[in-house]
Amino acid sequence: MPEPREFADGSEDLPLLDDSEWGEDRQSEAVIGSATHTQLTSQKRKRIVLLLALAIFCFTMSNGLSETAVMRISEDNLCRRYYAAKGQSDKSIDEKLCKVEDVQSALAYLDGFQSALDATVGTLRVQLL
Repeated sequence: MPEPREFADGSEDLPLLDDSEWGEDRQSEAVIGSATHTQLTSQKRKRIVLLLALAIFCFTMSNGLSETAVMRISEDNLCRRYYAAKGQSDKSIDEKLCKVEDVQSALAYLDGFQSALDATVGTLRVQLL
């Protein structure tokens, strides 16, 4: 067993083990181990990137689906109001009847207003941070 080292100058930058204490087998194992570690790190990075891409894809898809549903509900609401103002308040209004210009222009105005409001709030939030 090697004798403990005494540090005369109090420095702590000396290695814990001498190179002579490492046999050739131990040094080659260390090199192989570092190559395996690099491979594992590379595989982990690929998995992380793949998982992040999948999460972004799922978030984008769910956001797009929810926007479509909100747009359809808004269109139905505007359509019911339009036909109620005309005195044709039927319980069930066919979706094809909601494609008239007055309903679609109101829907486009509502969508534009929503986008402008989102952009304004986002800009103010960034400005305040």
